[in-house]
Amino acid sequence: MNLSRIFFTTLFSLWLAASLAFFALRVLPGDAISAQLANVPVSAAELEARRNAMGLDEPYLQQYWVYWRQLARGDFGNSLLDGLPVMELIAPRLLPSATLALAAIVVSACLGIIIGIAAASSGSKTIRQLAKSLTGLSLSIPIFGLATAALWFTTAGVSPVWRRFWLPVFVLGFSGMGSIAKLLASEIQTVMRADYIWVARAKGLSNLRILRVHVLRIVMLPTISLIAIQLGWLMGGALMTEIIFNRPGLGRLLFERTIHQDYAVVQALVLFMTAVYILVNSAAEMLFRLLDPRIRL
Repeated sequence: MNLSRIFFTTLFSLWLAASLAFFALRVLPGDAISAQLANVPVSAAELEARRNAMGLDEPYLQQYWVYWRQLARGDFGNSLLDGLPVMELIAPRLLPSATLALAAIVVSACLGIIIGIAAASSGSKTIRQLAKSLTGLSLSIPIFGLATAALWFTTAGVSPVWRRFWLPVFVLGFSGMGSIAKLLASEIQTVMRADYIWVARAKGLSNLRILRVHVLRIVMLPTISLIAIQLGWLMGGALMTEIIFNRPGLGRLLFERTIHQDYAVVQALVLFMTAVYILVNSAAEMLFRLLDPRIRL
């Protein structure tokens, strides 16, 4: 693996993500000061004085230079809304989002692999049709609709722990399993038509052994890539799920602070989520090289 390529690609991706977030927030109408004092009767002079005190009246390029100078020192700044250090806002929400994402990706991967194999190789037509129907439901139902329906059907007789944790986990897991199942089923069907599979059948190998020994080892490579991409997305906080289920997490924090244009918090969250996405995909690439010697060569 070319470590220098990964290093420079990571730096470029982080710079691009942070820069896009920086300028996108500032071209929107208003700013954090206006949002913070929207319901407070203040004069234009007072608003301008608050902006001057926080450096928001400086040219964008000057603010951009100050922003990167702070990042170079490991300083993510303070919230424009409440003055708290950004890391104090992110740290307590990191564990809930990470726990939700990791549990959901396990559910998503297990369901996707089982349903994908069933859709492509089950000897029962009924099971194949059922697996394809579940895959279609997962792909077609938006996550906010699925989360709302799950809450509606479990309004009574459900413990708070189930509603606040396990229900969001299964909603996210089911929502993400469709793409995994569809990709896996498609890859299995493609590999099963290969010449060496016909040779294996001619030797008298059972379908189960062919699937386990000759097929899954190949089709799991693109599946692992998709799972890694989904994990990066889930670590972003699963925005709609955290809002609907009233969970404290990174996605909900990003939503709230984006509405109020809290520049420092949004920029730090974008950087963090980009870093997680890159880290997960780099780990998946290293796993490819361990599983498939052709990539190493």
